Amino acid sequence: MPGKHLKDIDDITGYWVVALGMWGAIINFVSRKKEKVSRTKKVLLFFFDVISSGGIAIVAYLLIDGFYQNELLAVGAAGVMAHMGTRAFYILEQVISQKLGVKL
Repeated sequence: MPGKHLKDIDDITGYWVVALGMWGAIINFVSRKKEKVSRTKKVLLFFFDVISSGGIAIVAYLLIDGFYQNELLAVGAAGVMAHMGTRAFYILEQVISQKLGVKL
């Protein structure tokens, strides 16, 4: 059985993967409400989170499904990986800004 491509994913599965990825972005946005940054920066970070978490979720789903795992497991794990991936991007951004001495 050959590996799956993006065109081989069922519509409902694809929607779930992207929805769970976006859910991770929403959770990150809500957790950042406590920070004192401008509204514009929060909105820009939200859009970055949505785009990056959706991409991470699709790649994670294809990787897990490539190992012929259960589709439900692949979708759930892709959602978790998308959330944690966007958290990792945020932490990496903070570390780099500290090293460079730039205040974000």
